[in-house]
Amino acid sequence: MTAARVSRSFSVTVLMNCSPVSQTLSIERGTSPTPMPAAAQQESFRAVLGEALEEDCCLQVVQAVHDQLCGLMEDHKESRDPEPLTIGKGEVRQALAANGVSQAHIQTFEQQYDEAFGADAQLSPRNLVDPKKIEVKTADVTIKVSPDRGDLIETRILNGVKYILVRVEELDHESAVYITS
Repeated sequence: MTAARVSRSFSVTVLMNCSPVSQTLSIERGTSPTPMPAAAQQESFRAVLGEALEEDCCLQVVQAVHDQLCGLMEDHKESRDPEPLTIGKGEVRQALAANGVSQAHIQTFEQQYDEAFGADAQLSPRNLVDPKKIEVKTADVTIKVSPDRGDLIETRILNGVKYILVRVEELDHESAVYITS
């Protein structure tokens, strides 16, 4: 898979699950802890990941973070541990490092994570990723894909123009979408 770099005009995001499975505490300097709703965790996590990684933020890295968190959720489910699963920045750091993100960008991610959630914050991965889909968005287009078929999506720059490519392996004429004008 070719991984093109993502800029401000083209963003790749992990679809977040807005169900409030677990809440974390957001602590601002000089204030008391207040609950951070799942939707706020979602937006903050997206922003922290995208802004911290800058040119290292590509489809491959976003999918790796998604896969890492989904794997943790699956392992936790299989273990039948009654305690809710929580993760910290360390789990995301592992996925970033394993996918070639520079140390400088990983450190920026950790600093921004600390500012957004708190240095020792533990989050529910269910508030951060939806294990049932990956979503690629631009200002005008949204593509939703099953996580086990993320290999069908590719980002590329061709002749200086950014593209999202979707490989079509099977096309039956009954389910095909036809566009007419």
